[in-house]
Amino acid sequence: MGDELASGPGSEPGTGPEGSLLVCVGEGSDGAGIVEAGRRLAERLRAPWTVLHVSTAGDDGLSEEEKDRIAAALGLAGRLGAGTVTLPAQADVAGEILGYAAAHSVTTLVLGRPRRGRRRGPFGEPVAAGVVRQAEGFEVVLVPRQAAPRPSPANRPKPAPARRMSWHDFAWANAGVAAATVAAAALENMFSSPHLSLILLTAVLLIAARLGVWPALYASGLSFLAFAFFFAPPYYSLLAMNPQDVVTLTLFLLVATLTGNLAGRLKRQVDSLHAAARTTTNLYELSRKVAAAGSLDDVVRAAVEHIASALECRSLILLPQGGALAVAHAFPPDHRLDPADRPAAERTWRESEAPGVEAGGVAAGETSFVALRTRRGTVGVLGLGFEGRPPLTTEQRRLLYAMADQVAVAIERTLLMMDIEETRFRNETEHLRAALLSSVSHDLKTPLVSIIGSATALGDATVKLPDDSRRSLIQAILEEAQRLHRFVQNLLDMTRLSYGKLTISRRWCDLGEIVSRARRQTEKVLACHRLDMRLPNDLPEILVDPVLIEHVLVNLLDNAAKYAPAGSRVEIAAGSGAGRIALSVTDEGPGIPEAEREAVFDQFYRARAEDRQTAGTGLGLSICRGLVDAHGGTIAISAGPGGKGACVTVTLPLGAGGQGAPGHEGLTKEELEP
Repeated sequence: MGDELASGPGSEPGTGPEGSLLVCVGEGSDGAGIVEAGRRLAERLRAPWTVLHVSTAGDDGLSEEEKDRIAAALGLAGRLGAGTVTLPAQADVAGEILGYAAAHSVTTLVLGRPRRGRRRGPFGEPVAAGVVRQAEGFEVVLVPRQAAPRPSPANRPKPAPARRMSWHDFAWANAGVAAATVAAAALENMFSSPHLSLILLTAVLLIAARLGVWPALYASGLSFLAFAFFFAPPYYSLLAMNPQDVVTLTLFLLVATLTGNLAGRLKRQVDSLHAAARTTTNLYELSRKVAAAGSLDDVVRAAVEHIASALECRSLILLPQGGALAVAHAFPPDHRLDPADRPAAERTWRESEAPGVEAGGVAAGETSFVALRTRRGTVGVLGLGFEGRPPLTTEQRRLLYAMADQVAVAIERTLLMMDIEETRFRNETEHLRAALLSSVSHDLKTPLVSIIGSATALGDATVKLPDDSRRSLIQAILEEAQRLHRFVQNLLDMTRLSYGKLTISRRWCDLGEIVSRARRQTEKVLACHRLDMRLPNDLPEILVDPVLIEHVLVNLLDNAAKYAPAGSRVEIAAGSGAGRIALSVTDEGPGIPEAEREAVFDQFYRARAEDRQTAGTGLGLSICRGLVDAHGGTIAISAGPGGKGACVTVTLPLGAGGQGAPGHEGLTKEELEP
């Protein structure tokens, strides 16, 4: 489709203005074609865009086909990611468009060429011409109207049936005029004829407000005859001989006709506003419900419940699962898809068109299907059951398509969020895998090289080693194997913590024994440091898994030995109170910056080093937190004495009820649980 530029003063066509773009659709235009042209232009300019429809009093007289075309264009705009706005206006549609554009920083206007003979602006001027004439500082793009193929007589759509006037409406009009005539006759001796005519005019207004235009026009003629027959001389005759009475009767007929017509049109507009308010309320409620839903299951459930309530029908939504359509949710919950209707649902899925037009739905028996489409394609199928109720009205049908568009966008949004979460999870997994491989490549290789070298020297029969050297190599193999064992144990503990498979075997233990075993395990790595222990003799027993707490202490001592300089002091201290026991490991190393004291407990995170980086995996503190948390305790880092070094403090509950163990008698299995 070609675009014709007609620029207002002060604009340069085709230069890609900065600002937003406004697409206008209305009567007699190819709404879908204009929206598509606006989307292409917005993408080319990389600008936000909005689709605007200005509603006037003349919209009430549009055919149902024309109303459907406008509704379909607005629905298409929503699916393509544009904002949609409908504004009321009296007559100056062009002025309303330009006023909205000026208030919302619009720089480019897109309109369709009107059909010949269409006059919607003031003084019979086409809207597009009025916009171009008044568009000061705007770039205006006129989109040529697509020449639609002429349908064959067999396929030509039938015009929407006009509203039938019920004889009850005219009966009420007769009654109203008769009542007004009786009232005027009762007041005839008190008022003159012009005043009596107001009573009949009031009846015409009431009939117009209640019944509409045609009963009002009928009441106008009837009131004219009643006034001429009963209240204009010669009385009880329709022959008005006095020229003054002829003028009076003529003016009465004119005023009655105008007031009846205006009141009837006002009623029609009020009814239209009520219908628009109902539609807006329904769409707002649906939007609020699906926006509050946190998962795809919640979105689908909220959608089927709202649609079933709004249209008084049964509803279900089918989503693709494993290459086939499956019912995601239905309302009422016991509603099931009839096997005879499944082919129609699958045909809707395969051959779906935009749900904003009639072709978007496929009927099968008493169940209808509407495709849930977005810009990316069809995301599902909405099924509606209408057993035992009349078919949808035109207003309900438009509401259905609007709700289908909204549900489709909500489902697509939820699917995109799930894709983002899955992608983020894959990226994090890949990051952890890379960090793990990087750590393993160093921390496995170093002890293995030492073990292989020592074992090779011991196994070389050509070399006679002194007993001291042989014992030294065996000791080196043992120490490096223990180091390797601790590293592998860290990896296993990390895996168990990540998958929640860690098993805790609690029993009453002496904390001093746990510290002694941890000290023996780290004797080699602490050989170059002074180890001070400050453990009170009256420490109560504690209900923990001794192996895991020992592992925590080993990791803390290993960290202190790595980062503290040779010859510095490493201190282990403990204390109890308030039903808890605290164990701390303090070193005289470079310490951990306050901003990173929480981050170092994350997997593979290591604090920044000023001029060196000590080898390590970044798993030790993360595993310590996991093991301590599993015991219901806490672990925290603070600065050492005088602000030098780091102090890691582990706080654990003493046991059941926060008290030390008086003995093991009477301790139930439940009390041993964390």
